[in-house]
Amino acid sequence: MTPAHRRGFLRSCAGGAAAAMLQTPAMALMAGAAPDSPALRIDANSVESDRACVASLVGNGCYSAVCITPTFALTAGHVARQSSPLHLYLNLGRDLSHRFAVRRSFFPPVPAVPADPAKPLADLALIELDGRLPESLVLPRLARTPAQEGLRIEMAGYGASGFGDHGVSVGSNPALRRVGANRIERVLRAGGSVGEALLYYFRFDSASPLRREAGRSLGNAVETGLASGDSGSPAFVREDGRWALLGINSFVLRHSGPAAIGSVENGFGTVGGGQVLAAHRPWLRSVLGPTAWPGL
Repeated sequence: MTPAHRRGFLRSCAGGAAAAMLQTPAMALMAGAAPDSPALRIDANSVESDRACVASLVGNGCYSAVCITPTFALTAGHVARQSSPLHLYLNLGRDLSHRFAVRRSFFPPVPAVPADPAKPLADLALIELDGRLPESLVLPRLARTPAQEGLRIEMAGYGASGFGDHGVSVGSNPALRRVGANRIERVLRAGGSVGEALLYYFRFDSASPLRREAGRSLGNAVETGLASGDSGSPAFVREDGRWALLGINSFVLRHSGPAAIGSVENGFGTVGGGQVLAAHRPWLRSVLGPTAWPGL
């Protein structure tokens, strides 16, 4: 891809992602308030980055995925269900260094429960690529750590960004991976408070003294939330000195009612979350095989 073609490609992706911003499932990683900024959240496109396995996924907009085996990646189900052809891009040492077409998509069974927009269950997809990923790419294992309240999760994605107190200001870009972290504040479990974890929720907090004292905010330069373009981004935890994959970010709950007064869409106060992968072990094994992915 020539530089001129790449610039045009990036512009078209940004436009597609902006059009998707009105859809509740589309995500992005936000920055805090100044002096933090979207530019300070960019992860270098180096081969050595421990987030190099986080890929951009391009169809009718720019989204995110995480590579887990030499031929498979995980993303959000609603991204993989779009009608446009999907292509996965890696950024190893340079912009858009590797391109793979998505050959097939696999979706988990959806629980037979009433639909609830605050409980978007099983919004996952395994995508099979039309080639093998580079041997040098370090892939994460499935996390052993259970999803629980207070757990810190690390995130990376290719979506739009902006300031927490002003909202989205820059569009998604398949060559710009941004990073941040948050803490799980709530876990939805099967069968009540003691069942298997299905969904996790987190709140994009400002660095106000009250939130810091309560142990909620990770600080203005670290805390992040979700907005347009990062559906399918990973939620990592640290295990044995490496990233392990806990879940896939797949939804954001917009401000509504009295809480919306004076609020900024995708800014501080927005609640996001995703799918706990451990709950989908039987499905993952059925597609990948029991030994294809460490942790299964």
